[in-house]
Amino acid sequence: MPRAGRPNKLTDEEKAEVAAEIAAGIPKTVALGARGLERHALDECLKKPKFSTVYGQKRREVIERWLQRLEKGPWQATAWLLERIYKEDFAPPSAASVRVNTQVLQSTRLDEAEMERRVQHRLELERRRAGPKEPCL
Repeated sequence: MPRAGRPNKLTDEEKAEVAAEIAAGIPKTVALGARGLERHALDECLKKPKFSTVYGQKRREVIERWLQRLEKGPWQATAWLLERIYKEDFAPPSAASVRVNTQVLQSTRLDEAEMERRVQHRLELERRRAGPKEPCL
């Protein structure tokens, strides 16, 4: 029985190639653009378990290879690549984000009196919402 819907623009082999290229650090737009696709096509592919598994495997292979390079010789270029391409895993938090997070934490701290006032206000709202405790006849 034929599948319904639009056919995929990429074959499974092409999807594996795209996953490997992106994992190796080639920008997503370049890897997809070479095949005539736009960024949203990758977003759709990543939703599919098979593609995201292949991408995860390729990413792991690249990171393992780069970590081995770190052990062998001059490490600065490899460390730079890891920090830039896999920011979420290898880059130190930026000073700007630390500053913003600290400001948010400081601005959300409440003194005890303010906290008590908010709790009492919330309890009063709950009492009003519950209505009278007398049974209605």
